[in-house]
Amino acid sequence: VLSKKQGAFTTLYTKNGTKKLRGCIGIPYPQYPLAEAIAISARNSATKDPRFQPVSKLELNSLIIEVEVLSLISKIEFRSTEELINQISVGDDGLIVRHQNNVGLLLPKVGRRYNWSSLELIKNTCRKAMLPLEAYTWDGIEIHKFTSNLYAEV
Repeated sequence: VLSKKQGAFTTLYTKNGTKKLRGCIGIPYPQYPLAEAIAISARNSATKDPRFQPVSKLELNSLIIEVEVLSLISKIEFRSTEELINQISVGDDGLIVRHQNNVGLLLPKVGRRYNWSSLELIKNTCRKAMLPLEAYTWDGIEIHKFTSNLYAEV
């Protein structure tokens, strides 16, 4: 399993008090064997997430580590908002929105955490791509979905 090419994300949270995001970076497409994808995403999540300073050695014992192993990513074909919404299962599906050079990705756990509807997940993925919330209605927009298996420290 670890030698098969597969996408993976690593999310880091702080343990002290409330669970706060400390880093999240991944490799969504199957470019590397899974073991390597996890190692790269873990290293990059700790050192290259532009929202945070790199994780220090002193912080390592105070982090919660979650790894998500992604399924293959499939493009959603749709002609209407209703048709799009009906193809998304919040909590099970993560989304990628792509328009020209803008790309945004939200993992399945994000929609579940915020208890979003399918439409809210779509709009927030557009926002993550730095696009207007209604961008999902544009010609040329691409929306992809995937599932994942979440492995978390307990």
